[in-house]
Amino acid sequence: MHYLMNRYFILAWALAAAVACGAPRLQVQPAAAEVTQEASVDSLGEGLYFSPMVLSLNRAGDDVVMLDRSRQQAVRLDAEMRLRNFIGRSGRGPQELTGASQLFACGDSVAVLDQSAPGFKIYSLAGEYGRFVAVPAGYMPSGGRFVWSGGRIYYSTSAGAVVELDPGSGRVTERVAPDDAQSETPRAGCAVLPLPDSRLALVSGSAPFIEVYDLRKGALTERYDCRQGAVFDECWRSYGEQAARMPAGAVMVAVNDACADGDRICLLMNDTRGRKYGGVSNLVFTFRYRRGGLSPEAVMTLPGNSGSLCADGDSFYAFDMFDAVLRRVSWQRAE
Repeated sequence: MHYLMNRYFILAWALAAAVACGAPRLQVQPAAAEVTQEASVDSLGEGLYFSPMVLSLNRAGDDVVMLDRSRQQAVRLDAEMRLRNFIGRSGRGPQELTGASQLFACGDSVAVLDQSAPGFKIYSLAGEYGRFVAVPAGYMPSGGRFVWSGGRIYYSTSAGAVVELDPGSGRVTERVAPDDAQSETPRAGCAVLPLPDSRLALVSGSAPFIEVYDLRKGALTERYDCRQGAVFDECWRSYGEQAARMPAGAVMVAVNDACADGDRICLLMNDTRGRKYGGVSNLVFTFRYRRGGLSPEAVMTLPGNSGSLCADGDSFYAFDMFDAVLRRVSWQRAE
């Protein structure tokens, strides 16, 4: 059985069944895409191998930065997936990490969420420690992906709010309340992703929606139901079928990861279709945010069983958590 692989994106089965009722079924089919593996690596060289707990892949210019939770250390690779340097290290010192769960690369810096601190530790891409940004009491991060943009950090809290943290003053502004009446999307653990034009995308693993928040207007401007795509709808239905056979209180991964690249949002899902129990985390849905809102773009199957990915144009870096292999793949629409 395919149990919790990334605890920040879980499917609450009762909730999933509830939100599925009465949802529109427009059946907008995303384009099928063909995937080609370009390269893969299973080690960092000199006998250093990846652990299965690599997540939070980010692009940083031409480099790739990712977090190895087993080592409590970030790893920076070049575009060919060769080791450049480590960022941070395990330990209880002020410059070290004990509860690192996510990171975000911004310019020539990397912010690492250390939930044991709790707060964000800032490093240069070269690995030099900069400073610590504490999280005020009552605003504990949930551990989902966060955004560092425009000098502010945006993240979801364990209470389900989405907040803005000013690293300079330490002041927190609640942007989206946990009980926002406009939304059916639970946000405890949701991924907060950057979009163009001062917008954020909010992706929850426990509801099939993508929400768009406009920072300038201070409001949610769109809630897109991903089940309008036939393949996504089929996947979501298969989760419900498995839910009926699972023990009470059991949880299962629905969305292993979500990332953004410019105006593109990518969801990495666990494909349970045709399976009695569990599934394979290899199905990627891409959406584009253009004037007028979100629309489905493509659906594809990655090789292996991925736990995290980052997008770079029409290609992905994806980490296979079963084989502990990092892959670079490209994709194009099928003829």
